[in-house]
Amino acid sequence: MKDSKQLSDLYLNSKKDGLTETKAFAKIKTELKNIYHQLGLSALIKTISDISVACFTKSKDAEVFAKGFFSIIAGEGDVVNSEMCSLFEQWLLMFPKSLLLTEMLADIYGAVINETNDVAYTKKLEELVKENPLLKNAALQQSSTLMYSHDTKDVIEYTKAVEKIKSFFDKFPEIEFAIDYANGLKYLTHKQEEEEAIQSVNKLRLLNKNWNNHFIAYEYLNALSSLTWKQDEKACLATLQEMESLWENWPHKPENLAMWLCYTYSNYSLCIEGEEKKAVAKRVNELSVYWEPASRMATQIENGNYQYAVKPARAK
Repeated sequence: MKDSKQLSDLYLNSKKDGLTETKAFAKIKTELKNIYHQLGLSALIKTISDISVACFTKSKDAEVFAKGFFSIIAGEGDVVNSEMCSLFEQWLLMFPKSLLLTEMLADIYGAVINETNDVAYTKKLEELVKENPLLKNAALQQSSTLMYSHDTKDVIEYTKAVEKIKSFFDKFPEIEFAIDYANGLKYLTHKQEEEEAIQSVNKLRLLNKNWNNHFIAYEYLNALSSLTWKQDEKACLATLQEMESLWENWPHKPENLAMWLCYTYSNYSLCIEGEEKKAVAKRVNELSVYWEPASRMATQIENGNYQYAVKPARAK
């Protein structure tokens, strides 16, 4: 098994012989695989780091090794860790104008954050975006990370997170950012009191109007339904009527609208009795044409078995 000095010499000599960086890397890839499989990930990273110092003269060297590194460890089950971060940080310090290395480091930071929720790496990702304001992938990675932080943040912290997501969306008014923003607003409605939740739903309504996208439409329906958890009987009915009005020009999957209508009707059914409840059960059963579980929900409404219902908080 060759050491890092021997591999460095082989790589450099291959380039002197006129081989491209990609072909020169191919000359040492098998040896790097042997190091990985026999000595482990840390040994592979240390070896590649040593080769970097000895051989890299331009960003193409680092970019080829970056891609090659992940091709070596692909499918082996290794989790992105701090050593990988350090390796790619080293390369980006050497070649700070490399867009590919910046994007890859952003992805690595995002993976570490998703695995560990490490605040230090969240800050690193924020700095990377700040230093590369036009870097779409880095911004999207941070946007998605903020959006998925809803489980660990209270309503005040998550409101700030959603405002940050919106700032990315304002900078990159593209569908990926719009979807993250819609998701963030949806999760925010779950946390907010009624008045604030209505404001978030209004923002989602506008997003849904401006973007013909089924993911955004789904989050809008979700938010409308969860809004009824916080309402009284009259407001809950108004929300239901808004959802029913969507049928007229609904361009997306009908089963999604039917499903969220059923959940919302189930909530409303806890506010009413008698003939009104029967009418609700009938309407839910009609929706089984689009969403099959609706028939079971209709029976539950009739029998008073409210497995799926959440009573509006301010209903009598």
